[in-house]
Amino acid sequence: MNKLKGKIVVITGASSGIGRSIGILGKVADQSIEEIESVTSTNYFGMIYCTKAFLTSMLRKKSGHIINVASLAASFGLPGLAAYCGSKFAMLGFSESLQHELHGTGVSVTVVSPIGVKTNFFHHQSFGNRFKSKERFYLNPHTVSGAIIKASTSNRLEIVVPFFMRGGVWLKHTIPYLVNPIVGASFRKIVEGKG
Repeated sequence: MNKLKGKIVVITGASSGIGRSIGILGKVADQSIEEIESVTSTNYFGMIYCTKAFLTSMLRKKSGHIINVASLAASFGLPGLAAYCGSKFAMLGFSESLQHELHGTGVSVTVVSPIGVKTNFFHHQSFGNRFKSKERFYLNPHTVSGAIIKASTSNRLEIVVPFFMRGGVWLKHTIPYLVNPIVGASFRKIVEGKG
């Protein structure tokens, strides 16, 4: 941890218990504008407000690390979670653009993108018990916290947790015509209460 001495580290968007990330399950046609705005405001604009609050100080000190906790949903559009996925896609795009802007300033940006985490994220009434059978795949918040700590000294743009899911992201970007129908079908079953 000596590498962090005197360095400002800002962590945003953490659904791992450090902050609050929200999602509301439902089809876009069935959601209100207010529900979609709520998800976007919390997950995306909350990250921007936090970044802006600390960025000037970091630039002045020529030191700092912004860690934005997104989700694997930053790489996969999932039926029933369009607003959530859109907010996480936006976080990843914003972070990548910001990383380019900050080149050579001493300030870094890293995105931590975990799969589902054992938090109260799925406790929103819209989820019901639809994801109950998937809980065994959720990450322990301590695993994500460990990745966040590692990210604080990393030069990488994105750290996917667990690491092997990076292969899924690679496949999605390499052969989307095969991966997208599989992901879409499996999540549609969940949204429709059949999965």
